[in-house]
Amino acid sequence: MTVTPQALSFLALGEALAADVARFLAIYHEALPASERKPDADIAALASRQDYVVELLKLGGDVAGFLIVYRAQDHAMSLLEYAAVDATR
Repeated sequence: MTVTPQALSFLALGEALAADVARFLAIYHEALPASERKPDADIAALASRQDYVVELLKLGGDVAGFLIVYRAQDHAMSLLEYAAVDATR
């Protein structure tokens, strides 16, 4: 069997189409227990903040995962808050 490599890329949440955002949220809900999740509206709001990076992992054109990173503005540090990959991958 020949495996064709798929293109891997990252897309900022603020630039994503509605279908990609929906897939991201589905992965987010699947990967994290409710007690550890922020409300969807709060996650969406992070995309416009200077102190956060919210990136969708796209594999072959499909959203396959995500990462959410807090970047302190007044300290030289960052914190990976959440990262997950679709369970089927």
